Amino acid sequence: MASVSVMLVRPLVAAVGTAGTEALLGATDLTPQILADDDARISPAQFCVAWSEAMRLTASKSPSEVMGNPASITSTFRRASCRAISTFSSTDREM
Repeated sequence: MASVSVMLVRPLVAAVGTAGTEALLGATDLTPQILADDDARISPAQFCVAWSEAMRLTASKSPSEVMGNPASITSTFRRASCRAISTFSSTDREM
């Protein structure tokens, strides 16, 4: 099953701040306990919802801008990127 590390959601939670955390967690069905677990994984769809919600909560700015990083073609998430994550994370790779 495809999955994404929950550690990728943590910067989004930081970007939305205390006021937006509840909305972001509610939209993704995540809990503070899941976010605190370094080994937790979420579905690519949950990650895409988290990114979209972070965009909404940060007044249409890229969450990367809010975190202090300039938005660029590589740091601004788009629906196509969600599809790419779903595609690439669905394949099991052996190291």
